[in-house]
Amino acid sequence: MTLLTSYFASKQPLNKNTHDAFLSLFKGKSSNNGPVYDLWIFDDGNIIYKGISNVEKIGVHKTEISLDVINRIKSFARNLTPNEVGKAKGRENPLTILKFNNRKVVYQSSRAKGNLLELHNLLEYIVININKEL
Repeated sequence: MTLLTSYFASKQPLNKNTHDAFLSLFKGKSSNNGPVYDLWIFDDGNIIYKGISNVEKIGVHKTEISLDVINRIKSFARNLTPNEVGKAKGRENPLTILKFNNRKVVYQSSRAKGNLLELHNLLEYIVININKEL
């Protein structure tokens, strides 16, 4: 626990309001006990992650990603089309809510296609790495 505290204490303080995030992702509950978390990404590369259940890190954690990754996220998000969402089926797969540019997309990751699938995979990769950080 001391390592975690010193790791975050050595970074610049992150006093961000989640409403200021350009993108937010909320991964919901499912019947198969998948991970449940919230993620907020800011223009400057800062990230706020809140692990809720079935994840390695519970609670609020802060980190950052490169501006190159931010640009990739924005590119995928800008180019989403309605036919990439797919229809929600069953309770085994959780609903995921993605918010950006005053848009809200509700989808199941198993039914996502195209840019939505690419964006989802990139965000999942970020979450996996957050859960691996010491």
